[in-house]
Amino acid sequence: MKTSSSSAAPASSPELQAAAAALAAGDHDAAIAQLRQLADTAGAGPDVWRLLGEAVQAGGGDPLPALQRWTQADPGNPAAHAVLGQALQDRGDLAAAGACYRQALTIDPSCLDALIQLGSVEQGMGNADVAAQCYELALQARPALHDLYPSLASALHAAGRHEEATAAWSKAIRLLGDEPVLHYGRSESLRASGRLGEALNASERVVKLVPDDPAALVQLASLQMATRNLHASAMNYGQALLLDPDNLSAHIDFAVVLHDLGLTGEAIAHLHDALRIDPQSWMAAGNLGALLIEQGRHTDALAWLRHALDLRPDYATALNNMGTALQALGDNAGAVHYFRQSVEADNGHIDAYRNLSIVLSRLGQHREALEFSAVALSLAPEDPELLLNLANAQGALGQPARAIPNLRKAARLNPRAANIRSNLAHFLSQVGQTDEAITLWRKAIQLEPGFADAYSNLLFCLAHANVDPTIARQVRAGFAAQFERRAAWATPRQPDPARRLNVGFVSGDFHEHAVAGFIEPALRELAQRPALALFAYYNNTITDRKTAALQALVPNWRNVHSLSDDALDETIRRDGIDILIDLSGHTGFNRLTMFARKPAPLQATWIGYPASTGLHAIDYIITDKTVIPPDTAAEEFTEHPAYLPACVTYEPDARAPEVTALPALERGFVTFGSFNRANKIDQATVSAWARVLQAVPGAQMFVAGIDRTEEQARIAEWFAQAGIDSHRLRWGQRTGMLTYLAQHGEVDMCLDTLPYSGGTTTLNAAYMGVPTLTVCGTSMATRSTAGAMAHMQLEQWITHDVDDFVRRGTALAQDTAALAALRATMRRRFLQSGFGNPALFGDSFESALRTMWQRCCAGQPPGVIG
Repeated sequence: MKTSSSSAAPASSPELQAAAAALAAGDHDAAIAQLRQLADTAGAGPDVWRLLGEAVQAGGGDPLPALQRWTQADPGNPAAHAVLGQALQDRGDLAAAGACYRQALTIDPSCLDALIQLGSVEQGMGNADVAAQCYELALQARPALHDLYPSLASALHAAGRHEEATAAWSKAIRLLGDEPVLHYGRSESLRASGRLGEALNASERVVKLVPDDPAALVQLASLQMATRNLHASAMNYGQALLLDPDNLSAHIDFAVVLHDLGLTGEAIAHLHDALRIDPQSWMAAGNLGALLIEQGRHTDALAWLRHALDLRPDYATALNNMGTALQALGDNAGAVHYFRQSVEADNGHIDAYRNLSIVLSRLGQHREALEFSAVALSLAPEDPELLLNLANAQGALGQPARAIPNLRKAARLNPRAANIRSNLAHFLSQVGQTDEAITLWRKAIQLEPGFADAYSNLLFCLAHANVDPTIARQVRAGFAAQFERRAAWATPRQPDPARRLNVGFVSGDFHEHAVAGFIEPALRELAQRPALALFAYYNNTITDRKTAALQALVPNWRNVHSLSDDALDETIRRDGIDILIDLSGHTGFNRLTMFARKPAPLQATWIGYPASTGLHAIDYIITDKTVIPPDTAAEEFTEHPAYLPACVTYEPDARAPEVTALPALERGFVTFGSFNRANKIDQATVSAWARVLQAVPGAQMFVAGIDRTEEQARIAEWFAQAGIDSHRLRWGQRTGMLTYLAQHGEVDMCLDTLPYSGGTTTLNAAYMGVPTLTVCGTSMATRSTAGAMAHMQLEQWITHDVDDFVRRGTALAQDTAALAALRATMRRRFLQSGFGNPALFGDSFESALRTMWQRCCAGQPPGVIG
């Protein structure tokens, strides 16, 4: 810094002149020695300290002590304070330097050097607005200070005053010429102003001026990425890294571009390069974790995400991705922990709110899921995925009527989203709007032909709807055509008809679920058979008491929820499964798209779904002749029936209470009942029930498991339309198993749902002494109760149309003595039927499996068994 002294001219002592001459000649040591001698004498003047500070600094020493003595010797000299400020600034003590510059300006407000340097110090301390003010004052005082415009522009940019910064850069270019650094700064300010096109032009000018400057290439590549010119961006990032291979930020940003181009493997390689350059780069580690999640490498992703969080614990995106990886690995509780941390770190992180609401729903915490979905929507009210999450939570809380408007809005916002249409269809089907639901599922499949869940949801609905059966056949055929790949089908290993068989069961219901009541006694019986080796492939993350009980029965247990179809296919082939059995059909958590690959030489479906899967890759359906009459099987099923005397064995809860006396004997009126879930109860069913109630004066209807106001209101309205007043209706709450079983003591006889009949509910009712009146239809879904009643020799409880249902129901209800006598024998009837005979089931099931295998070993195609 050039300064001028306002003090008196130095005394022209020979010693001071000699020291000044030595300093001018570059002999710093001699100058310092002479000046120190002068400083030690009494009355050393300001010029001694000024020259000593200058000499010490020129010689590489610390000038501060001398310069501080100068300000003490000449406190009214602004130059002394300014020079001390410069020395303090040089050593990084910006606060002290700023104080010196301010002191200089207090003494002489026109000291421009101090004003300019104060601007530099304030900018260095992050006070960009103050810095800009200093530069503006300096330019007002001396407009010819053209070199100051880049500093002003930089300060304005740092202060967030991007339009003013752009103007300052433009003026600097006009005054100082076509300098690359000026165009570079202008490009940055234009970008911050949202003027991407102009920023891109400015950046292109920089590259034209300095084509081999890595920083210029990186800036241009970044702008091309922002304007989605990804191929050009990739080219410039690549060129920049050839010139500067250790450019950390270029590797990180190049990885983003490569990922967006679909080159995830190359993106991962560049993130590894970034971490080689700087192992402490939390951003590179976090981005690497995110890409590994996309590749399904969740365990590897966790390691890098943990590294990122070790470096930056409040990294909200990494916290969110930790939750995503843990969720994929089945650790829902861990996922919730990290999603919560993510929203705490950044309460505007919409993805974290979205993910938190999803996993909370999966854990059954639907109210909290609803709350987080609402928070997320307050941040982004037009986000269709957030509307979808909110609707899913509402539906899980029994509020489909509230969910439907949100899904309609989501569908308007994103008309190409197949999953939104599929979920809307699901809730419409729950409120009885089946025709629109079917149309929406078909639209979802048109939008996304590989959307397996839409196929399954549609087929599940069609299995229970009173529609033309050819529609379901067409949809099943479309499902098979979309997913079956016959070239990959497995062939038998060791085709020995007598050897031990590896039998695998695939299900998402190995927990407290209606299907588990059938699976547990079956597996217990089959596990005792030495000719069978059992394998279980569990496709869910829910674990409970029932899961543990089932796992104890199967020595080869695999948790496969996180496995892709490729990985599960490979696992099953590696296990050497001979017969693979689907327990889900087109219900939730099925793996039918994996079954379509046929990883086992023989495949069957059993118990989980009341219709054909439509897959030719599944050879058999295990059933009985009541449920699938032989004369209808060929038309309705791609699978061949394997008939058993009873296709299931069922184990009621061991804690079930004893059968009570017939309630009507004490009450004086009959109570009809239903224990089926709400979405089985449609208006046609209620109409049939109402006709029975009208024919039996004084009778009441007990509807259990309907504890949601919306569901009760809908069903009560249907009864009212059919002429049944609400005082004849009673409601049972959704409860635990023991209370649910005890509720059968309130009921004299059950009325089945139409056309989709009961299954587990029918058997539980029978065990509790309550028979069920049913209409036997033509499809598997309409014949379950009929099959159960037939197995218990109760054919008089099977009708064939609604009129017959009403007549028979009226007659049975009027003979309370017969009802009481039957009630006393129902549990025995159940236990003596095929359902209550696990040994009979085990023998027939094993025999059917062996016959399947023997036919296969003999080179025979699958065919009807039994």
